[in-house]
Amino acid sequence: MLKLNRRRSLAEVAYLWVSALAGAAFAFGTQIVLARTLSPADYGRVNAVLLVYTVLAPMAGMGVAGYWLRTFGALGAEASAYLKPSFKLSAIGTILATGLAASWAILAPHDENARIIYFVLIPVLWAMVAVDLLISICQIQQRYIRVSIWQSLINITRFAVLALAALSACGLETGSASVLISLTAASILLAAGRPMWNFYRTNTRPTLVSSDVRSVFSESWAFALLPFMNFIYFQGGILFVFYFLGEVSSAYYVAAFTIVSATYVLPAAIFQRYLLPKYHRWYADNREMLLLSYRFGNFVMLLIGGATLLGLLLAGPLLVRLAYGEEYAPAASILAILTFAVPLRYVASSVGATLLTAQNVRRKIGYMAITALASVGLTVLFIAWFGFPGAALAAVASDAVLLILFLYGARQHVFGSDALRGWFDVQSHLRVLGR
Repeated sequence: MLKLNRRRSLAEVAYLWVSALAGAAFAFGTQIVLARTLSPADYGRVNAVLLVYTVLAPMAGMGVAGYWLRTFGALGAEASAYLKPSFKLSAIGTILATGLAASWAILAPHDENARIIYFVLIPVLWAMVAVDLLISICQIQQRYIRVSIWQSLINITRFAVLALAALSACGLETGSASVLISLTAASILLAAGRPMWNFYRTNTRPTLVSSDVRSVFSESWAFALLPFMNFIYFQGGILFVFYFLGEVSSAYYVAAFTIVSATYVLPAAIFQRYLLPKYHRWYADNREMLLLSYRFGNFVMLLIGGATLLGLLLAGPLLVRLAYGEEYAPAASILAILTFAVPLRYVASSVGATLLTAQNVRRKIGYMAITALASVGLTVLFIAWFGFPGAALAAVASDAVLLILFLYGARQHVFGSDALRGWFDVQSHLRVLGR
């Protein structure tokens, strides 16, 4: 039975990792198609708009996806009482976020082309909210194959449509690219509607627990802020470069950032998609397993992150030339700097996952808020000093700050002094593998 459980766990992680890798590969392919067919200025403009919707999406969902994972992990079937107000809350948040995006498009210092792109790409925001909710549902149901499909579907369909358009006789320009991205998002939104409705219909039942939108929001807001804080310190540099230094510098930075971010699919698949629901359960009834998994995860992420760092340092310039062409040669220096953040982010993914349990999510928001403020200050300062490479230096420094704060939180509020021990304890790692 242990062998069967172990094989099943490894298979589920493999599904999630392969699908995340495929999604990252197709996202990377989409960036190449856009970079090869659009001018650097238009390429930077489209990516800046997509980034704004990326940061708005978790806020539009009001943190309901993360709230579901914690609530169903703690309450089981009784959590169904929170479904109806949760869906209402997400709908309200999506309407507010759409209005905010429209206001930003009109009032911010954009040219006419950028304003049009903002309005055309609004369905991207809606699709992100729907997919995030649906992935949470699949995690609750432990249907990891479905998780693997949905987490990569947006990137796969977007790449397929844009690549076909680029190869067609009509070619691809900024307007047509924006329309095609919007249409793929709308189709995914429609596809996600039925399984979400089925989940709501089959799991909404009378319970002893009562809830309303206000009570759900009082608990879910923290999960909405986490991705926002993550964006500020992780991807905020792109927007700073875009607005301070222009579209061309932003395009170079995006090129380097895309390559580095593709390496982050592994820790995201393991800790956010597979282990997170289990961490909620283990925190409640099996602290020993939580500690063993924490130590094993830190050890493995340190090894893989270090190996990835060396690989990118060696192959980075070649990857830039092959993927983007000689026109994007300045991106190689940015990539060399961003590469040093990889092992820091890998280990932080493992440590930070344990801070999503119980009330520690609020502490995690505090740590990420500190990191976001540091990132903003360092990015502005370093861009003034070093130009657009300064944004990359600020990103590495921010990852280091976040890892230190996460380790502090794990030591103070989750594991005590055990948080910094046993990372290289082979016997405890074998116990994890044995389970």
